[in-house]
Amino acid sequence: MIRAERALASSLILILALAAIAGCTGGRDDDKTKKVGVGIIAGNVTDSAGEPLPGAAVTFASSTGSNDTMFSNVKGWFQFDVSLKDGPFTGTVTMPDYKTWQKSDIVVEKDEMTILEVVLVPE
Repeated sequence: MIRAERALASSLILILALAAIAGCTGGRDDDKTKKVGVGIIAGNVTDSAGEPLPGAAVTFASSTGSNDTMFSNVKGWFQFDVSLKDGPFTGTVTMPDYKTWQKSDIVVEKDEMTILEVVLVPE
């Protein structure tokens, strides 16, 4: 019985530690998030034939001057969580041997996903 109690206690400690690491709020909303709002900018990067372009550098710059860069995945997909107070946004997508794609004044609505279809044209 002592082994079972120890195993249960160890499991409980592990769960609590993982919840703390993951930033679990115990069901409470963060006041800053509620006041400001967040949204998502996402999309696909493809070539002119509609084929996905994995590894494209995708950067979104905010009107406050901050920016974030990631690379499209194997399916050409990218996704950014953004703070609405930083918008509107400018998106730039680059990849070797393709012309740079850029779009300004991207507006994101609270709790919504703005999806962009990025088509890169060969140089």
